[in-house]
Amino acid sequence: MKGKIFTLDEARRTLPLVRQITGDVIAIERARLGKAERYKTLYALDEPSHASVSEMAELEADIAEMRAQLLVHVRELNEIGCFLKSTLDGLVDWYGEVDGQIVYWCWRHGEPDIAHYHDLESGFLGRMKLPPEPATAGLGDART
Repeated sequence: MKGKIFTLDEARRTLPLVRQITGDVIAIERARLGKAERYKTLYALDEPSHASVSEMAELEADIAEMRAQLLVHVRELNEIGCFLKSTLDGLVDWYGEVDGQIVYWCWRHGEPDIAHYHDLESGFLGRMKLPPEPATAGLGDART
């Protein structure tokens, strides 16, 4: 494990920027997948035309640019101290601590707040709802 361990409040303070970045990531990824589907359709043609070959070249360039943009956003999130787990739904984790155990605070784009966590191995399917606010106030002592 390498990275900052966030208190829940610290992770929540990053949400406005994380929300903006993940919104961009989702939009880029959806557009990239659409272009990839179009490329597959053109590639499957029995007899490609000059126009379809030209379009495929443009699509390849667009897809490469979109991949580069996604990498920039992943780096931005890593600089904040969190990890992008899914480009399709903007799933993000931060290291945190619950009852002396290192966990991930877990948030998905569109959720109003960080309200879940999971252990380091279980992933999104193993996420658990955070207890009510008074019980979580002390969760996650700050460490670097």
